Amino acid sequence: QAIEVNSMQEVAAGRVLARLYSPQLLEWQRDYVQLHAQAQLAATKLRRDEQLFSEGIVSENRLQESRNAHTQAAVAARERRQTLKLSGVGEVSLDALASGGALFASMTVTAPASGMVLELLATPGQRLDAGAPIAKIGKTRMLWLELQASREQSAQVAVGSAVTVDGCDHPGRITLIGSQVNPANQAVMMRAEFPAPERCLRLNQYVEASVTARSAARDAIVVRASALMQHGGKDYVFVREAGGFRAVAVTPQGPAGDRVAVGGALEPAAAVAVSGLATLKGAWLGLGSGAVPQAGAAGKAGAK
Repeated sequence: QAIEVNSMQEVAAGRVLARLYSPQLLEWQRDYVQLHAQAQLAATKLRRDEQLFSEGIVSENRLQESRNAHTQAAVAARERRQTLKLSGVGEVSLDALASGGALFASMTVTAPASGMVLELLATPGQRLDAGAPIAKIGKTRMLWLELQASREQSAQVAVGSAVTVDGCDHPGRITLIGSQVNPANQAVMMRAEFPAPERCLRLNQYVEASVTARSAARDAIVVRASALMQHGGKDYVFVREAGGFRAVAVTPQGPAGDRVAVGGALEPAAAVAVSGLATLKGAWLGLGSGAVPQAGAAGKAGAK
């Protein structure tokens, strides 16, 4: 009969969205009133037969028949009441019907939650089938970003990593990292949430976002891939110190081209060897200690 809101309008929970007219609603109400009355009659008969049975006037078989009749009548009344509730009739209106209130052919559809009316899917005068949507409401107080990352990039990100978008004052957080890759572009889908409404973001907008790489225990350190050396099934880098280099065990968190994010005891500003690793490794194993003489070239590790 009427649409009470406009597209892109902010609505509160409980706001009337539309008013409907339904002849079938009258039939369901009539059925509910009749079934409710039958359930009350069956309950009265059951109470009377229970009293008569306690006095030895009626048989147990008659009492059992009264109980079965009451159960069936009560279930039928509850089923019709639930049908009306699913149609949008409130508890107050249902109680009024059960108490002898007047039937009604029109009803209102209200917003189940606060948000913005993204789209209106019905017009006045339109006939709607059961279950047909009337409007789409989006919760604009919580925005999601769906990011596409390469497998190498996704390996450096953990749930909880910060996400920033140019122009947005508040960062978001990664809440989901997909377990599959898109067969079309081999990208991994990651989802980020922005809990505060941001004027810099709009629904269905394409943006570029920056994600802070983190390891499970502490911020990851990024080094050149050529700085890694393996020994005994573990990964090491050689850190330059006064008078030589010291081997430091690290745990790769994921590659990023010619650089690798690693965790461990490596300091963010440490100078690590990126060439001459064979000579350093031989000296390290030959000396049997963590310190080796100066050799090779060094590069800076960086925190990210």
